[in-house]
Amino acid sequence: AASDVYKRQNPVSAPASESFVDELEAPWSIAFHGDAALVSERDSARVLEIGETGEVHEVAVIDGVEPGGEGGLLGLAVSDGELFTYFTAQGENRVERRTIVGDAGGLSLGPATVVIDGIPAAGNHNGGRIAFGPDGMLYVTTGDAGDRDSAQDLDALSGKIPVSYTHLTLPTNREV
Repeated sequence: AASDVYKRQNPVSAPASESFVDELEAPWSIAFHGDAALVSERDSARVLEIGETGEVHEVAVIDGVEPGGEGGLLGLAVSDGELFTYFTAQGENRVERRTIVGDAGGLSLGPATVVIDGIPAAGNHNGGRIAFGPDGMLYVTTGDAGDRDSAQDLDALSGKIPVSYTHLTLPTNREV
């Protein structure tokens, strides 16, 4: 067809890519605390702050992360000065929250509070994307942990997008 000939004669090329930050180890998620970009490294369990010119500051190493396969420190989300982390732990995936302390360039994290635990984990299909919706609720994507049928089981946390608490207040009009 004429459109195929046009495409071959006028290929679209992607703009040249440019690296802003080098030497990250399996970066998995990014969230913003004000102007500070926070990045998770899946295998090292580090949360990094990326500065305006690409400098890297280690904010924390998340305790209890068990990296392996597609598991490790996965999703990040920020709300009201708190960092929410989704990660693979011993025998499960979980979500925790921590207060973000300090100023840009020197951020750190307070102690952890468990938000959701007992999410099935496996070498793959762990899910792990988390984000706050316009309703202020935390949405968590859980993988099926290699058990496809569990995604159809309403009593299982795997293979779902459970809506979670905001600041540990369970909503009365939603199921977790």
